Amino acid sequence: MEIPWQNEHVQMFGKVHVAPRLSCSIAQDGLVYRYKGSQGQTIPFTIELEDIRKQLAEDFQTGFNFVLANYYRNGNDYVGWHRDNERDLLHRGTIVSLSLGASRTFRFRDRTSHRTASMLLSHGDLLLMNGDCQERFDHTLARTRRAVGERVSLSFRRVLN
Repeated sequence: MEIPWQNEHVQMFGKVHVAPRLSCSIAQDGLVYRYKGSQGQTIPFTIELEDIRKQLAEDFQTGFNFVLANYYRNGNDYVGWHRDNERDLLHRGTIVSLSLGASRTFRFRDRTSHRTASMLLSHGDLLLMNGDCQERFDHTLARTRRAVGERVSLSFRRVLN
């Protein structure tokens, strides 16, 4: 599957930063997903991604129409603590993330108690986040000093616009 990876620029605390990973936005019908002050160009679903989208939509009874693809080249690439709670997403909607490649530790942090939980996401694993997950928890794929290989995360979501 060919994905045109690009550097993502995100706005945080009034400044624009280059994200420490490569990304690609894939959407049906030219949808746009704005987050962290960023609005990248989208590409249409590939045949392979459309097949995965249809299967996940059936399995989870959700009309996924957007994939945020992230490419983590090594342990220095990461995504910081965040919630997927942007206005373009269906409130309390379902997000399903498919992990491909090297295993990495994914963490959740309760927004009230600040307790954390970790899980190892390996090749082929699906992570389901729905209901009040985005309201109650932040999540991250942290940087690691451990030698790790390449990893791709395909996060299927429902965008409203």
